[in-house]
Amino acid sequence: MFTTYHLKFWSKSCTGGLNARVYVNAEDRSTLGYFERRTAVSERQPGTPYDDHRIAKGDNREYSDTYSNNLPAAAVTSIFTAPSIAGLIAAAKIDDDYSRFQALLEHARGFEIIPFRGCTAAEKRAMKARKQFTIEL
Repeated sequence: MFTTYHLKFWSKSCTGGLNARVYVNAEDRSTLGYFERRTAVSERQPGTPYDDHRIAKGDNREYSDTYSNNLPAAAVTSIFTAPSIAGLIAAAKIDDDYSRFQALLEHARGFEIIPFRGCTAAEKRAMKARKQFTIEL
């Protein structure tokens, strides 16, 4: 059975960093689950050669990303092999957690560029169609 899903982007800044999610929503607006990237920000601590070097260059913060999802394994596989998502991952030329999440982000929000002249109805329909994909579960 094939089902059409939409990707919806959400993010929130918090004291320790940034949380970003890409929700996988069905046509009836029910949520299948989400992919998440948590970026933690911390101050560099002097005392190690690498951190001393980065502090000297003016880089006082250290960032670390963790990736997770709460989707069934079959859904994750189907989403990443969907032609529109797989094409974005292939364009990145590296298949890691960062590239996969970025492909989801591009698909979820990257097509929504606000043009200076406004959008015609046909352009809005085309943007909406690009955010959809069909997978078999």
